[in-house]
Amino acid sequence: MKNTMNSMMPVWQLPVRERLLEGKPDWVHPLAKFHCFVGGRSLCGNYEQNTDFFETDIESGEIVQFPACGCKKCYEKWKKEYYMW
Repeated sequence: MKNTMNSMMPVWQLPVRERLLEGKPDWVHPLAKFHCFVGGRSLCGNYEQNTDFFETDIESGEIVQFPACGCKKCYEKWKKEYYMW
């Protein structure tokens, strides 16, 4: 079962850029890294997004195997606060 935004559980997702003012569709930068969102805010503090709306998530086990695909700040905070060995 997928964690919801209200569950306050971490969700790893690519940050989606919304371009509502320009009238263009949302997009993900081709070089974007995964960020850990809790309650809709990334642990690094750089992004806010509705994690229930966007489907760009990855399992935390994949982040453990390939930490280079995630944000370094998010990864370090996630390891300290949420990761269970």
